[in-house]
Amino acid sequence: KQKDYLKALAYFSRALDLDPTNVDYHTVAVELAEMVGDTERRSKSLRKIVELDPYNEAAKTKLAAIQKD
Repeated sequence: KQKDYLKALAYFSRALDLDPTNVDYHTVAVELAEMVGDTERRSKSLRKIVELDPYNEAAKTKLAAIQKD
């Protein structure tokens, strides 16, 4: 399972290289990063989601929670 999540995260990272403004890609990348424990990737995508969609309350809440840690 973990291996599949890592592979999926690699695919979404590549997709983000091609389309870095796609909020949906960043959202999936956040979920996958959480599953594999990649806190750097999770934080980076959350910050980008908030930058692209400042009204995304879910992303702002997650970002605030991890910034407290």
